[in-house]
Amino acid sequence: MTELYHTESEPQRVYWDKRVYTTFEEQEEAIKTSSTLYVGNLNFRTNEAQLDAVFARVGPIKKIIMGINQNTKEPCGFAFVEYKTRDHALSGLKYLNG
Repeated sequence: MTELYHTESEPQRVYWDKRVYTTFEEQEEAIKTSSTLYVGNLNFRTNEAQLDAVFARVGPIKKIIMGINQNTKEPCGFAFVEYKTRDHALSGLKYLNG
Protein backbone atom coordinates (compact mmCIF):
# COMPACT_ATOMS: atom_id res chain seq x y z
CA MET A 1 0.00 0.00 0.00
CA THR A 2 1.26 3.47 -0.85
CA GLU A 3 2.26 5.73 2.01
CA LEU A 4 0.13 8.83 2.43
CA TYR A 5 2.90 10.91 3.94
CA HIS A 6 6.46 11.25 2.80
CA THR A 7 9.03 11.47 5.54
CA GLU A 8 12.25 13.16 4.59
CA SER A 9 15.49 11.58 5.66
CA GLU A 10 17.38 14.90 5.34
CA PRO A 11 16.30 18.24 6.78
CA GLN A 12 15.12 20.86 4.32
CA ARG A 13 17.59 23.53 3.32
CA VAL A 14 17.00 27.01 4.63
CA TYR A 15 16.91 29.82 2.06
CA TRP A 16 17.74 33.43 2.73
CA ASP A 17 18.68 36.36 0.53
CA LYS A 18 22.45 36.12 0.75
CA ARG A 19 22.97 39.35 -1.19
CA VAL A 20 21.34 41.38 1.59
CA TYR A 21 21.63 39.33 4.80
CA THR A 22 24.63 37.44 6.16
CA THR A 23 22.53 34.88 8.09
CA PHE A 24 19.04 33.41 8.00
CA GLU A 25 18.43 34.74 11.52
CA GLU A 26 19.26 38.27 10.37
CA GLN A 27 16.68 37.99 7.59
CA GLU A 28 14.08 36.61 10.03
CA GLU A 29 14.65 39.59 12.33
CA ALA A 30 14.18 42.01 9.42
CA ILE A 31 10.90 40.30 8.50
CA LYS A 32 9.66 40.52 12.10
CA THR A 33 10.13 44.29 12.04
CA SER A 34 8.99 44.90 8.47
CA SER A 35 6.12 47.27 7.69
CA THR A 36 5.75 46.16 4.06
CA LEU A 37 2.97 44.00 2.59
CA TYR A 38 3.24 41.99 -0.60
CA VAL A 39 0.01 42.13 -2.59
CA GLY A 40 -0.28 39.58 -5.38
CA ASN A 41 -2.83 38.39 -7.91
CA LEU A 42 -3.77 41.94 -8.90
CA ASN A 43 -5.59 42.76 -12.09
CA PHE A 44 -3.14 44.13 -14.64
CA ARG A 45 -5.23 47.32 -14.86
CA THR A 46 -4.82 48.08 -11.15
CA ASN A 47 -3.02 51.37 -10.52
CA GLU A 48 -1.33 53.00 -7.51
CA ALA A 49 -4.26 55.31 -6.81
CA GLN A 50 -6.61 52.34 -6.46
CA LEU A 51 -4.22 50.55 -4.11
CA ASP A 52 -3.78 53.73 -2.08
CA ALA A 53 -7.55 54.14 -1.75
CA VAL A 54 -7.96 50.60 -0.42
CA PHE A 55 -4.93 50.30 1.86
CA ALA A 56 -5.06 53.81 3.31
CA ARG A 57 -8.23 52.76 5.14
CA VAL A 58 -6.14 51.04 7.85
CA GLY A 59 -3.31 53.54 8.21
CA PRO A 60 -0.92 56.00 6.59
CA ILE A 61 1.04 54.61 3.66
CA LYS A 62 4.70 55.47 3.20
CA LYS A 63 4.93 54.27 -0.42
CA ILE A 64 3.55 51.82 -2.97
CA ILE A 65 5.81 49.96 -5.35
CA MET A 66 4.13 48.35 -8.35
CA GLY A 67 5.62 45.41 -10.22
CA ILE A 68 6.20 46.49 -13.82
CA ASN A 69 6.91 44.35 -16.87
CA GLN A 70 10.34 45.46 -18.09
CA ASN A 71 9.45 45.07 -21.76
CA THR A 72 5.98 46.62 -21.93
CA LYS A 73 6.30 48.93 -18.90
CA GLU A 74 2.80 47.87 -17.78
CA PRO A 75 1.77 46.53 -14.35
CA CYS A 76 2.28 42.79 -13.99
CA GLY A 77 -0.03 41.84 -11.14
CA PHE A 78 1.77 42.51 -7.86
CA ALA A 79 2.75 45.37 -5.59
CA PHE A 80 4.39 46.20 -2.28
CA VAL A 81 2.59 48.50 0.14
CA GLU A 82 4.83 50.04 2.78
CA TYR A 83 3.13 51.50 5.84
CA LYS A 84 4.66 53.99 8.26
CA THR A 85 4.40 51.53 11.17
CA ARG A 86 4.38 47.77 11.61
CA ASP A 87 1.05 47.92 13.43
CA HIS A 88 -0.59 49.49 10.40
CA ALA A 89 0.94 46.80 8.17
CA LEU A 90 -0.52 44.09 10.41
CA SER A 91 -3.90 45.84 10.26
CA GLY A 92 -3.62 45.94 6.47
CA LEU A 93 -2.89 42.22 6.43
CA LYS A 94 -5.94 41.49 8.57
CA TYR A 95 -8.03 43.75 6.34
CA LEU A 96 -6.91 41.86 3.24
CA ASN A 97 -7.54 38.43 4.72
CA GLY A 98 -10.95 39.38 6.08
